[in-house]
Amino acid sequence: MRFRWSLDDRDANDRERGLLDTIVALKTVLLEQGEDKPLSLTAEGAVSLPTASERRGLGSGSVDLGINFAATREWERTALDLNAGYLFAEHFRGQRADGDEWFFGAAVRHMATDTAETFVETFLEIPAGSSSGAVTTIRAGANWEVRENLFLGGGAGPSFGTDSPDVVVTAGATWVF
Repeated sequence: MRFRWSLDDRDANDRERGLLDTIVALKTVLLEQGEDKPLSLTAEGAVSLPTASERRGLGSGSVDLGINFAATREWERTALDLNAGYLFAEHFRGQRADGDEWFFGAAVRHMATDTAETFVETFLEIPAGSSSGAVTTIRAGANWEVRENLFLGGGAGPSFGTDSPDVVVTAGATWVF
């Protein structure tokens, strides 16, 4: 689940807060880091389901599709992830591509224990065809392996840019199969 709060000085009834659209994603490994390979490469496809209030600015009101590629370098218990992707937001509504956006991110993850991982990440969302309206988010959080191959986690942090929320909070579950 992803939540959004806007804590600026507008009237309390005008603040944006609530659940955002739900994202379901599948990720596959294209290349695995090894002795002769300095990093791993993965590809991820995601579907954003319209479960949030479009009227309140919390969701798109339609199904959106995205694709993301990640390069990961691991050193024992620490890893660096670099991401680049694209969100096809307007194509499935029969409109122009104004809602499409590019996504770029970086994260540092550290396995604090055998079942708990901490992370710090930043990502940039840029509307396709324009650099105005770009949003940068910084988030810190943790993931826990509650059962073999089942992870729960979340994070929180500030967001900056035109029409960005003040705080972004995420919670989610990951099943590895």
